[in-house]
Amino acid sequence: MGYVKDKIREAKAQRLIIEQDLIEAIAQGCAAGLGDNPDPMVVVDSATGQRWDVSGGVCGFAWVNVPLNTALGKAILRNYEGARGGIFAAHKAYGGGVDLWVSGFGQSLSRKEAAAGAVARYLTSKGYKGVGFRSRMD
Repeated sequence: MGYVKDKIREAKAQRLIIEQDLIEAIAQGCAAGLGDNPDPMVVVDSATGQRWDVSGGVCGFAWVNVPLNTALGKAILRNYEGARGGIFAAHKAYGGGVDLWVSGFGQSLSRKEAAAGAVARYLTSKGYKGVGFRSRMD
């Protein structure tokens, strides 16, 4: 009986470590996104000549991808799947794994990339395998 209790205690401790790593990764991502200084963009209507300044730079998306069949992937889904109104939200990725989308920072690709990159770098530095980030311009 002691063996089973020890295994349960060990699993709970490991889960707590993963949750703490995830909290720190998200905090670093938020700090990186807020600290980013994107190159502004000017949009010009070719028909009217009207101009709009876009201080956040080009628009786009960025996300962190993590293998689904890992404790980290499951923790991300448990904590961020279906999240609305936050800076990050998660879902199972079409191409495999779990995507942790950067939904904050408006439409700024630069800020979203900074946030996703910081999360991926932190998790990789903690020894999690298969973590990467991707982005695309909109």
